[in-house]
Amino acid sequence: MYAGVDWAGKGWFAVFLTDDGDCEGDYYPTLWNLWRERGDDIRRMLVDIPIGLCEDKKRTCDVAAKSYIGRGQQSSLFYTPIREAVYARNIETGKEYHREADTDFSIQNQAWSLVPRIRETDAFVKDAEGSDRVLETHPEACFVALNDDEYLSHSKKTKKGTEERLKLLDKHPISTYEDSTRSPVPRSVSHRMHR
Repeated sequence: MYAGVDWAGKGWFAVFLTDDGDCEGDYYPTLWNLWRERGDDIRRMLVDIPIGLCEDKKRTCDVAAKSYIGRGQQSSLFYTPIREAVYARNIETGKEYHREADTDFSIQNQAWSLVPRIRETDAFVKDAEGSDRVLETHPEACFVALNDDEYLSHSKKTKKGTEERLKLLDKHPISTYEDSTRSPVPRSVSHRMHR
């Protein structure tokens, strides 16, 4: 079974692709709850939250992903704060850590709003048995991959953008990747924390 997971306001929403090609979804308060309930059956879990934190610079995968998805979609992908900033008590302190580390970027509000989830994911991949099956992903990078590595024409926030993405999903049914050696997410965009 494969799982795609994203934060959904008050918990994690997971979609599971079973070995017989069926899809099902469920909602979990924490990644730990999801893993305890379904982890033994999951071959690969893709999470739309940063995994792996740098000490003093932008993550290489963030830079690559921004380039890969193109200028028109870059607002949907933020640079992940450095480790010390992720564990800061507030955004002002986090920004100070960025200045002290002489990073060439500041913390965006969107990134800071996800800091509790980044912390949870950071602890989860460090401590959970089998977390080597957990990878970071980004939906917009996946859509570019499904679009033969071509940039998308419309923002995901528009009706045309929604239609464009739905057409790509229709064009690539689940069975397309069952026997394929090509992952629907380029390796340069997918980042796993190495211990």
